[in-house]
Amino acid sequence: MNKTSCYSYFYIESAGEIKEIGTDECGRTIADFVADERSNFDPDEITEILGIIPDRTVRMGERIKNSARVSRFSSWKACAQDSEPCFDVEEQLLNIVEKLSPLIPKILEIKKKYNVVSGINIVPHIYGEQSPALDLGAKVIEFCYLTGSKIGVDIYVYNDGDENE
Repeated sequence: MNKTSCYSYFYIESAGEIKEIGTDECGRTIADFVADERSNFDPDEITEILGIIPDRTVRMGERIKNSARVSRFSSWKACAQDSEPCFDVEEQLLNIVEKLSPLIPKILEIKKKYNVVSGINIVPHIYGEQSPALDLGAKVIEFCYLTGSKIGVDIYVYNDGDENE
């Protein structure tokens, strides 16, 4: 039986917006995220500035794995926290914030220099009645306020019978 789990991480990504980029063969509008042209950055520079090895990076213009498409934005993700079962997300978030709090001036420098957005993303996978507490806590909220970071929650909910998800 699958157990409720959750992972959380900090990210820095190109700023931009969803824009119409064309039409498909049936004439339907195609929209996609398009990064601000001033928001292209080399993830290696973020690694160097923060002194943290990322868990995942994407460079604008880089070919997307298993696809003919190229990425329309740059991304740097780090400080991933993962636990199963997970009933208290705040512990994961505090681990991220404790690692990054001394780097707030550098995060602000990066945001100004590269015109990027930052945030903490929380991704719970909920099975049946087992759901984690999504308490953010004052330290997490303060960190996000001081860095201008977003807090995102991407929830996946499965029925008890969804064993293969």
